Formats: sequence, C-alpha cells, structure tokens
Amino acid sequence: MQKYLYILFILCLTSCSGNDDSSENQFNDSALLEPNKILTYYAELPTVGSLNSNWYYEFFYENGKLKRMNGKLVKQYNGIEMFSNSPYSTLSYSANQVIIEHSETDGDIKKVINTFDNDRLKKSEMYS
Repeated sequence: MQKYLYILFILCLTSCSGNDDSSENQFNDSALLEPNKILTYYAELPTVGSLNSNWYYEFFYENGKLKRMNGKLVKQYNGIEMFSNSPYSTLSYSANQVIIEHSETDGDIKKVINTFDNDRLKKSEMYS
C-alpha cells in the first residue's frame, strides 16, 4: 500500500511541475498591468457606500510608469461623499526618489517626496 501511495505522490509532483508558460504570458501584457480607469467604489472599498458609475479615477502612463492620476474623493464629517475629476496627482521619478504633486480644488499644490533605499521606503517628506 505504501508503494502505491509513493508512486501516486511522485506522479502528482511530476504532473504539477510542467512548463506551462501560458499563465506567465498572461501577466506580461502592459494593458492588464496599466489600467486607465477604476471606479471609486472599488478603489475605496469598504469605505464608499454607493456605486456611482460617474465616479472614477483615471490613470496615465509613460514608458510603463504611472505619470498622472485624475480624481479625488472628499468625505465630509456628516457622511456625505463628493467626487471631483479636476484634482490630479502627477508623479516624477529619479534614481532613488518618487515625487508626487497633488493639486487641490483651492489651487494649492501639495508635494510629497519619497526617498527609497534598496527599493524600500526610507523617508517621506510632505510640503504644501
């Protein structure tokens, strides 16, 4: 009986270790990895209560890197949610920094500078 279980175990191991590259090729498509829109309802789960098809964030890419995001969800103290497409965030990249600039509805721009060391966040500085 143990010999049969051992043979069955070896067969299972060999059948699971095939060279099927179809799942790897599926995720190499940049269109799948770079969405151009996402509904606010799904991006903010579980905090957004209502599904509104006009509320969505937009993403823009350049050379495989996120360069700009449009849209901002504003939650007021009384539970009312408002969404605006006009605020945006721009991202710029250097050797070890990612600079994110957020526009605000009042015209101000807030800047966040993230510094990385070995692909790990080392420091994050906020400016207004």
